[in-house]
Amino acid sequence: MTAAQFEAIKTEQRAAATEAAANTLRNCAPLIAARATSKPLFSGMLKPDRSRRLLCRVLWPGVVQVIDPDTGILMAESCPGNPRELAPGFVPGRPID
Repeated sequence: MTAAQFEAIKTEQRAAATEAAANTLRNCAPLIAARATSKPLFSGMLKPDRSRRLLCRVLWPGVVQVIDPDTGILMAESCPGNPRELAPGFVPGRPID
């Protein structure tokens, strides 16, 4: 077997493994969504640097919300699956549901 043939086989195997991983996620995501409730996946008081304590929670499908615990006002909300990106059209200041 030549080095080029060996590399071609490795590339095919890597592509097959990547596709299998993607299929696993596609199969598991609906099961997780079906079991996700209206309860947050995570909820806790966190204290960012140079800030007061804030209520932070993660909702399905990976939306992070930051809430003022004193007023219940939603201070920030992320895009699903991207906790560092503010959700499009988000306007701070609405009361949390």
